[in-house]
Amino acid sequence: MRWITVLALLCLASVSVPGYATTQLAQQFGQLPSFKRVQISPDGSRIAYLQQLEGEYVLVNRPLTGKGEPNVYGLREGMLRDFSWLSNDRLYVQMSIPLYSPGDYELFTVFRSGLLDVHANEMLAPFQTAKYGQYIQGARLISSLPRDPEHILMTAFSQHEGTMGTGTRLTKERKITRTNLYKVAIADGSKELLESSTDLDTWWVTDVNGEVLLRRRWDTGYGRTVWDYRAQGATDFAPLIHIEDDQRQHFAGTILGLDATGKFIYYPVEDEAGRSRVMRADISNGELRESREVGASPVFDVNKVLFNQHTEEVIGVTYTEDRDVYRFLDTEFAQIQADLEVTFPDSEVEITSYSENLNRVVVRLEAPTTPPQYLLYDRSAGTIAELARAYAGLESGQLAPTSRFEYRSRDGVDIHSYLTVPGAESTRPAPLLVIPHGGPNARDKLAFDWIAQFFAANGYAVFQPNFRGSTGYGSQFRNAGLREWGGRMQQDVDDGVLALIDKNLVDPERICMLGASYGGYAALMGVITRPDLYRCAVTFGAVTNPGAMFSHLESQGRDTDYWVESIGSRFEPEEYEARSPDHLAGKDTPPVYLFHGGKDTQVPARQSERLAKTLKQAGNHNVRYQLFEDEDHWFSLASSRQRFLEEAAEFIATALDD
Repeated sequence: MRWITVLALLCLASVSVPGYATTQLAQQFGQLPSFKRVQISPDGSRIAYLQQLEGEYVLVNRPLTGKGEPNVYGLREGMLRDFSWLSNDRLYVQMSIPLYSPGDYELFTVFRSGLLDVHANEMLAPFQTAKYGQYIQGARLISSLPRDPEHILMTAFSQHEGTMGTGTRLTKERKITRTNLYKVAIADGSKELLESSTDLDTWWVTDVNGEVLLRRRWDTGYGRTVWDYRAQGATDFAPLIHIEDDQRQHFAGTILGLDATGKFIYYPVEDEAGRSRVMRADISNGELRESREVGASPVFDVNKVLFNQHTEEVIGVTYTEDRDVYRFLDTEFAQIQADLEVTFPDSEVEITSYSENLNRVVVRLEAPTTPPQYLLYDRSAGTIAELARAYAGLESGQLAPTSRFEYRSRDGVDIHSYLTVPGAESTRPAPLLVIPHGGPNARDKLAFDWIAQFFAANGYAVFQPNFRGSTGYGSQFRNAGLREWGGRMQQDVDDGVLALIDKNLVDPERICMLGASYGGYAALMGVITRPDLYRCAVTFGAVTNPGAMFSHLESQGRDTDYWVESIGSRFEPEEYEARSPDHLAGKDTPPVYLFHGGKDTQVPARQSERLAKTLKQAGNHNVRYQLFEDEDHWFSLASSRQRFLEEAAEFIATALDD
């Protein structure tokens, strides 16, 4: 292992951000991250990052060392989502804006891509956005073409004749006819059509030279996904892999990448226990052969494949234990990761960006008591300097420790969960706040959580269970949540709370629930089904009526497969009613506070509005409803976060004191 000297050096100062100091916990913990996505240029001379400025994120790029003013790029409307370096002079930028459909004015999200000149600070937009069903989609990056620095490959939809409004409303319906693959010049945005398909699910995979070797398409005749292979230099594709609907795993039946030679692919499978694995197979003769497993965990799902940002070669995989674990196939990356983990043993260490020669590496650290921070590792000097902290003013000393808590459900299923305990000493067990995660196909881990830490700072223990249906533990565990909304998934949460009570870790008389999206649904079902256990519920963007959600998506032509699989078809309304807080809540339901974003495109605000009305009509006077007009599903505004924390804390404290 190499010794690394850690320097107390702040390289990235905020640009023109009005500062404020406050001791109020809601303002401290509800602040937006000051910095996100810190990325270094290929030559290591410039740094780019998303910075929060007056409640919005701007894209800043600046010289890493020496003199030079930062360039700041922002949007008049919408949100900067992500970016990546294409060259030392260009950034690929992903953006979104809210848009209303014609006629019914239903709110959707528009995704756009652009090419930013980091010196002139000018954006090129090679493609117009296109409407896919009721979703608005823009062009997407296929490959940065490592051996062709002047071009990239992008996919975009072609459309029928029509017009699109210039503001936030579409003026005319536009229908997608084809999916196309283009070679795009990054200097001026000019493009050349390379491939075209009538299948809207088409995706292409190229070798390091940009030659298309693999194509994903949907076989309408057989109702399955097909991956086609075309040998280097050939003109015709031939089927390589057929993936039936019931064989799709959480990688969605995709081929993950090619090696540098273009003769080997990386693709996902599941082992006998249902855990996802990544395989490497020779396809040079047009069929899968000589497959072998790479980088798997014996217990957890592989959740991501790592690619070299400059060569696009597969270099490793990740899986989540209590933290994300990085297993590199490339020996140099493996050594860098090992050196960093020795230097920072108590944090999750992620290599987020690096110069082409690997001399300068941007590192992200995170732990429950370490809000995300970015560091610059100079390998030649053997030093690490601090670049930026995501949550200025929050120090480890004011944050509460989080640890894994394991328990067994009433039917014998082992459940992993996390318990955050308040730092303040007390003569009695702490009140408990239960926060089920959203998804529900997601999971919690040991990481900084602004909501959990806020309530821990207010004296609460916080419980976050990975109930059945959560991801990361294999398909058997994930699929055990099917048809269990409000059932065994809910019981898993209850059983964890009972285990905490049994160990005298929390006060059994002071327990509330809080959750967002599916987590909000679980919080509502908690107070409805176990009013003897939970004193109140607070939700944000909650699903309150799954049947209405199904109808909403179906009416828009959006995918309803998840709802059919998880709850039932529209021909089984009794299943939806039996699992619906809107049907089950009544006069005696414990106090409920419903928060929702007016620009939520995932779960419409009328879900919360409807439940509030239902409870009031039933004579329940312990319900409150708060609409944040400009907020989305993801708590993107600091003002919403801070108000939510303050009002939720007051509401919970009042409910527990009654």
